[in-house]
Amino acid sequence: MKHTLSPVTAEDESLAAMTLVEHLFPPQVRRLPGLEIALAYRQAGNREHVGGDIIDVYRLLNKNTVLSIADISGKGVKAAVDAALIKYSMRAYASEGFPPEHILRSLNRLYNEKNLNDGEESFVTAFVASFEPGSGTLRYASAGHEPVAVCKPGKAAYSLDMTAPMLAVFDDPANLFRASSIEVTSRTLLVAATDGLIECRAPNGEFFGMQRFLRLIEEYRERDVQELLAALLGAAESFARADYEDDTAIMVARFL
Repeated sequence: MKHTLSPVTAEDESLAAMTLVEHLFPPQVRRLPGLEIALAYRQAGNREHVGGDIIDVYRLLNKNTVLSIADISGKGVKAAVDAALIKYSMRAYASEGFPPEHILRSLNRLYNEKNLNDGEESFVTAFVASFEPGSGTLRYASAGHEPVAVCKPGKAAYSLDMTAPMLAVFDDPANLFRASSIEVTSRTLLVAATDGLIECRAPNGEFFGMQRFLRLIEEYRERDVQELLAALLGAAESFARADYEDDTAIMVARFL
């Protein structure tokens, strides 16, 4: 008996991408040693735009916690598959004891090889941070990723500088992948998102932007992490007055 496969429709691909992406995201609220974390992911209203955002919270056997967020270029099933590659490769490198800058350098090489084998051009922005409970220090590396902000008690919220180029822009620029560290006292906030948040647009074409992002963090700094997360999502929805044009992932972490 001959079996013929039905052609795959755009709707089939969109549904597959949505299903895969839903399984890439960890529980929405977590409490770990020295950390309280809330996470959210909102899929684009247009199914064709679903695909390439990830956030992850990964606790290592040495009790450190690795926080990461990334945005992969492209949409659909391919971007969702590439997002899975990035997420689990980050975990593997972190588990081997790589510091954030080495994780990103290794991802850069891996993603360049993926592009070579797939015969395509794709890019990634990514932020990775490592936190050792009791140390009071957060070590991080950012490969062209925005927005990421810190808000310390009694001080204004500010964005963290990038420490490396986007992934898969250069072949192996070891000298370009650097890290930085910040002191994190009790109640310091770390808030990271993908560009679907700050690039959502009002009906008149205005972007939500970094300044609104930072102001909201300051306004809700004393609320719990879930309330701050909900405030960011609600503000973006009210601002755009429409479904999300792009996938949006947000992480809010408070150091205890």
